[in-house]
Amino acid sequence: MTHTINKRFIFILMSVAIILASSCKKTYLDVNSDPNRVTDQNVTAELIFPAAATEVGARAASGNFTFLNQWLGYLAPNGGFVPQQNIITYNIDFTFGDVLFQNHYNTLFDLHQAEVKGLASGDTAIAGASIILSAKLYQELVDLYGDVPYSQAFTVDKYTTPAYDKAQDIYNALQKRLDTAIMYMMLPPVKAFGPADIINNGNVAKWIAFVNTLKLRVLMRQSEVAGFDP
Repeated sequence: MTHTINKRFIFILMSVAIILASSCKKTYLDVNSDPNRVTDQNVTAELIFPAAATEVGARAASGNFTFLNQWLGYLAPNGGFVPQQNIITYNIDFTFGDVLFQNHYNTLFDLHQAEVKGLASGDTAIAGASIILSAKLYQELVDLYGDVPYSQAFTVDKYTTPAYDKAQDIYNALQKRLDTAIMYMMLPPVKAFGPADIINNGNVAKWIAFVNTLKLRVLMRQSEVAGFDP
């Protein structure tokens, strides 16, 4: 009986040792690696794009365009409230419209990241959709401010103070970028694109229709800028 018990005891010890040896890793107690921390590797284009697309809609519906709506006659000051003096008197200073400028570029940065990561992972549809929405925001910025950072934007490792590109140059570049977006959209989309596309639910035809409309809008703006050469 004693000999049998010893064999069983030895077998149990060996089994436990094998299990422990196979389950333990050198990085098991590495407290410097947090699996729950947001990193560049685990934030994918499909995670960035829905939030960025939502922000594009929020930009259109924000109160940052109030001054334009009043100047164009779409809105009028309510009689029960004191109107914003710098809007009705056209008292423009260096801070006027700064919130709109910053919010647009914040969203453009997210779209830039979605494009870069989408191309890196092979999700060309996400990249194309990001280009399209970026072109919309850039068109609005150029319409409002004229020259804005474009070619050197979002390359802070190289340009800490990006140069301001000419309005006509940006319009020209947007046309080419939208052509690139169409090319990306015509490629077979990956499965992850549909769930991430909160605008058209993965319908590529709708995106291409939007591109053509946006190209026409940019062309109309181009025609109003000095130096336009059709």
